[in-house]
Amino acid sequence: MKLEISEIIHRVGQQATVPITMPCPAEADFTCQGPVSGTLTLTNTGRHLLVRGDLAATVQVECSRCLKEVLVPVSARIEEEFPLPTFDARGVPHWEIEGEPVSTILEGYHLDVGELARQHLSLAVPTAPVCDAACQGICPGCGKNLNEGPCTCPPPEIDERLAGLKALLDESEE
Repeated sequence: MKLEISEIIHRVGQQATVPITMPCPAEADFTCQGPVSGTLTLTNTGRHLLVRGDLAATVQVECSRCLKEVLVPVSARIEEEFPLPTFDARGVPHWEIEGEPVSTILEGYHLDVGELARQHLSLAVPTAPVCDAACQGICPGCGKNLNEGPCTCPPPEIDERLAGLKALLDESEE
């Protein structure tokens, strides 16, 4: 989704609030369950385009313990500045501004909301989501989901060098 922002760029102090409802960003490393929604406020500060707002989505990710698909609500607070072009005496815009990084989000007179959402929501997705706080995960030996019941793997053998520590643990449990 790209927003036309030529009106805002040409007027210092101009502000616009835009409701956002869009599909999941195409190149995202997550899958959305439903649309990305929120509100963005765009403000021309004279030298920069200030973008503030909130975006939210429900993303589908794997549980970090049992690998089951789980839906996680994510939200991202956005507050970014993008350099505006300088205009020469003829009114021609110059987008290359010395000392400022080139943005892939603000190109010409368009703000790429899809890329902005992708970047911010990617950071908001939890790094180790779980389907349930009591999730037992999978057996490291056979790969069975332990939430569905115990596996048939033999208990792990204790290293002889750690037998003394095991005896202490067994005593403390009694």
